[in-house]
Amino acid sequence: MIQAIRYSRPAAEPSTRLPLNVRSAGWLVTDEHWRHGTGTVDRINVYWGVAGIIKYTVNGRMFTTMPDELLTFPFDSEMGPVAEPSQGEFRWFTLDGPLACQTLQLLGINFYEPFHAGKCPKELHHQLLEAMRVLLPYSIYQAETLAYELLTRAAMAPNIKQTQNNATVTQALTIIDAEYSDPYLNINALAERLKVNRSILTRLFKQQLGTPPSAYLELQRMRLATDLIESGETVKNAAYCAGYADPRYFARLFKTRFGMPPCKWRNSLQ
Repeated sequence: MIQAIRYSRPAAEPSTRLPLNVRSAGWLVTDEHWRHGTGTVDRINVYWGVAGIIKYTVNGRMFTTMPDELLTFPFDSEMGPVAEPSQGEFRWFTLDGPLACQTLQLLGINFYEPFHAGKCPKELHHQLLEAMRVLLPYSIYQAETLAYELLTRAAMAPNIKQTQNNATVTQALTIIDAEYSDPYLNINALAERLKVNRSILTRLFKQQLGTPPSAYLELQRMRLATDLIESGETVKNAAYCAGYADPRYFARLFKTRFGMPPCKWRNSLQ
């Protein structure tokens, strides 16, 4: 007997587009006759295996998601017919937005490559489903935050150990997530607060998340800045609110990431 929950939103209008926008989310327990649907997808698919083996044909190749594995497919993937049925359970969500691909890349999650993500945090995923169920402006932003937390949990799973090293990284993540909009927060200040050498902090962080803390901090700030610009804030104020002491530096960084100045990008949304 198939059990399924699915919530989705249409492609976002310019006024509600987010850097990491959740287009849909769901949970599925299949029976022995279930086969994945076919068609071209206009978003990034993220599948998290819970039980059994889930089979897909993508761009003519066969893929499987095993329990505790994350599997992602990019925009314009062609989901083809599957020769064999799948029986198991998986949770999933789909993404679009200008930072979607960069977020996965930063966290070391590559398309088409099964990623050992550990047990799916079902309660966190349930919160994502609830955010998708309620069609309110606040729930759109809440879904973005929850999807990012799910991806971060997955990225940390391969190297999580109950050691002091992991505690240091966890503390660093907690500080960055809570205070990234503070312009005085940098890696030197972070290392000093944690009473650890900057080089050691960077090494431990890269071991756990596959990226240095400076890149993680930068992504958080960029996410907030782009959110603010899309909501109508000026580029200068968005830069300040996101923790950039110099709006000109933010503008240069933005152009490097997105290929155009933030003012031009904001105007393209109108």
